[in-house]
Amino acid sequence: MSYPLHLGRKLTIQAVYQRLLCVVLTVLVCLLFLQTGFYPWLSDLGLNILFKVRGARETSQSIVIVGIDEASLRKHGPMPFQRRIHAALLHQLRYAKVVGFDVLFAYPTPDDGLFVEAIKKGPPVVMAVARDYQKNVIRPAVSFQEVVTLGHIETLLGADGIVRRVPYQRYDLPAFSLAMYLAGQGQQEEVPEATNRYINFYGPEFSFLYLSYDDVLNGEYPPDFFKDRYVFVGSKAVALGDVHISPFSRDYPVPGVEIQATILNNILENQHIRPFPQIAWGLGALCLILPLLIWYRVAEAYNLLVNIVTASCIAVFSTILFFSNVFISPFLPIFVLALAYSFHLIFWWLSNTIELIRQLKVLDLQLVKNVNTVFKAPPASFASVRKKQKPPRLLEGFDRHLSHLHSGIQTLSLQENFINHLLSKETPPLILWQKDQGTVVLVNSRFTRLWRDCLAPGKELPSLEAFYRFVNEKYVADDTTSSKILAMPVLLEKDQTVDIFTAESGKKCYHRVVVHRVVDDLHGFEGVLASLTDVTEIRELERLKGEIMNVVSHELKLPLTTIMGFSEMLTESLEGSEKTFATAIFDQSNRLAKMIEDFLNIARMESGKYVIRKYPFDLLSVVHDAATGVMHAAAKKNIDIVYDLPRKVSPLLGDESLLVQVILNVMDNAIKFSPAGGTVVVRVKEQEKQVLILVEDSGSGVAQEDTTKIFEKFQRGTGQHLEAGFGLGLNFVSNVLENHLGSISVEDSSELGGAKFIITLPKKTV
Repeated sequence: MSYPLHLGRKLTIQAVYQRLLCVVLTVLVCLLFLQTGFYPWLSDLGLNILFKVRGARETSQSIVIVGIDEASLRKHGPMPFQRRIHAALLHQLRYAKVVGFDVLFAYPTPDDGLFVEAIKKGPPVVMAVARDYQKNVIRPAVSFQEVVTLGHIETLLGADGIVRRVPYQRYDLPAFSLAMYLAGQGQQEEVPEATNRYINFYGPEFSFLYLSYDDVLNGEYPPDFFKDRYVFVGSKAVALGDVHISPFSRDYPVPGVEIQATILNNILENQHIRPFPQIAWGLGALCLILPLLIWYRVAEAYNLLVNIVTASCIAVFSTILFFSNVFISPFLPIFVLALAYSFHLIFWWLSNTIELIRQLKVLDLQLVKNVNTVFKAPPASFASVRKKQKPPRLLEGFDRHLSHLHSGIQTLSLQENFINHLLSKETPPLILWQKDQGTVVLVNSRFTRLWRDCLAPGKELPSLEAFYRFVNEKYVADDTTSSKILAMPVLLEKDQTVDIFTAESGKKCYHRVVVHRVVDDLHGFEGVLASLTDVTEIRELERLKGEIMNVVSHELKLPLTTIMGFSEMLTESLEGSEKTFATAIFDQSNRLAKMIEDFLNIARMESGKYVIRKYPFDLLSVVHDAATGVMHAAAKKNIDIVYDLPRKVSPLLGDESLLVQVILNVMDNAIKFSPAGGTVVVRVKEQEKQVLILVEDSGSGVAQEDTTKIFEKFQRGTGQHLEAGFGLGLNFVSNVLENHLGSISVEDSSELGGAKFIITLPKKTV
């Protein structure tokens, strides 16, 4: 949005005042901040960022730092070292261009004579001058002042404690690094002008060439190594306390001697940072052109884009100049820009608020008129919500509009409830999609509850494609409904009907889905409408016959148990043919008992009475338990069971006891149909989203037409009637796996020539 002022319209006095007031307020606030330390802090922040954007640079190879490190302290004792040691060091540095001792020699010692003689015979030497905490200037002992050049080692910190600048002159002395430069140039008497220079840092700590004090003293480096080089001698060990923070500081602060080396490097290569605050303020002044000429003419989205581009240009301009050692604080003009835009937004908000109030008055009249049109006599419950206290005079208009707005909302709510009542109470679950995009256009509350509570708990309403995919996964094929919906149809010439089955949270549900085509030629709309009807009771009635058989089977268990008990006792007490007859009675009774148990288990699952308890389990342990159960049957037929198992399988979620019985049934089936002396192979393979259990036998295999039939109740493969069985074991397996969202299939075994049963279990079964 923009101000009520547009291009091509004559400027009003009020609009001109708003523009000028925005600029004036920005200037006044900027002047107010001049009385604080805000701008120096802003400048230091920009300098830190520019250093990090620019990155590290190479340092001069003519500068070497001899650091007093921890190894030197361990060997020569704590600081200060004896001056005869410094004299010996100076002898090793005799070919250096200049040697600067960033160490204070404030008091005389007996070794001063040796040190003075070494200074006279060696290169020019510069010694440090500093102030103590009482602001007393600490100079070297008198014996040194006649043979060395003096330079102060003080630097200036920013508001954030980071070393920023170096004063070139203090206490009538040049800066320490400047004194070294002058000594190297043979200009020891020259006194620089009094000015502060920004330090141009080259990188993090230890960016310069550091040599250990002890290594140099011991002659690890030949004297020629230091020829024509500026050599600094100072503290490197953090424990000595001479450390500072720089814009590049990372793990450790920068030793003070490295700060001095950085300053000398700046002098040698003329690389001091040159600040130009006038340019930064000039850029800030240019930013004030935007509220005068641009912001009031275009929409706020374009204003935001203009501001981002302007700020980016300032940042890029400052960065490019910084690579040439020119510093223009980017945050100063950006701050002016942000401040001016804040005032602009305030005026924009005020102008639009005034316009909004005017529009509210117009809408208020229209709202009252439309409510009276819908209801000639509004219901008594439509009384507007009133506050207990009378609102302030300035808010009376808003309060009146809110009262009318409540009436309008209640009107729309009544209409919505009326329509929802028709859709929710008088119709089945319905959902309508736009056919081309597949997006949901209309859905009633009954479908929403059904989808989120029963069909797909926790999932959002489906698109048309997702709904067809869901139906394809859950459909139940039979004679009363259509075949599987293979793909989203291009044209629905007739209604499609399909039954789907869901078993979320252990509750089995059947729903009949009817898909219609909806066409509105007047509005050019084409959609797909789906209605769902709960047919679970119908499906349950269809299983009533099976339930009756379950009851009958259950009544057989008690007498059968008695027969098994007595026949087992007879087998132990009888001999000869009588024992044979008793054994046959016991075996057949046991077979019949197993059939009844399998039948009852299947009936419980199909009726939903068997509660499957899913907990994490180890699949390899399940396979081992099942193998133990069939070990006797395999040994009886001299069948070799080969196990091809991985060392470890991801934990699964399921009913461990049921899955043990599943694998046991499949392995027992493989042993039963394998010839004596045959082989059964059990494999476990883990894939990305599922785990496979493969059981192969060396029997006669399963005919192609029986690959699905053998998983139905009382169905056995062709030619398998010679083996004992009732055709319930594999049906039990199929039911258990279905409730675990898994599956079982059979194919020919290419390895053993028999059948290969493939059990699939998903890794997530909840």
